[in-house]
Amino acid sequence: MEDGTVTQFGPTATIYRAPTTLAAARVFSDPPINVLDMSAAGGTISAGAISWPDPSGAMAGQCTFAIRPHHVRPERHSAADIAVTGRVIVTELSGSESSAHFEVNGRPWVSLAHGVHPFQLGEEHTFYMDPSHGFIFAGEAA
Repeated sequence: MEDGTVTQFGPTATIYRAPTTLAAARVFSDPPINVLDMSAAGGTISAGAISWPDPSGAMAGQCTFAIRPHHVRPERHSAADIAVTGRVIVTELSGSESSAHFEVNGRPWVSLAHGVHPFQLGEEHTFYMDPSHGFIFAGEAA
């Protein structure tokens, strides 16, 4: 629910895997889901220096992209990964996981990755994500 309105109804696992709104996606993300205001045109989805092909080829206009922190990693894992660079603000180590809070296009983002990663506060670091693990909400403002 958001402001007294049901945003999505169904089994928890279904809503987690396929949220229909950004509000529903936010409910199931801790640390908070990473978001970017994007635009889609000519078969490309982009926000500043970050862009990738639109898999449907049908998107046009403003949209919001969201991806959970455990899908944003400090190293490339596949050819589908795209680079996301940001200034590291906070780092945390919890057991065998490292998290880095960083800024992307003026928005706070979080990477939650297995292993110990030596991030330097205040420095630019390149993280990687596979956009197919994210969600695109057409016409929704973050």
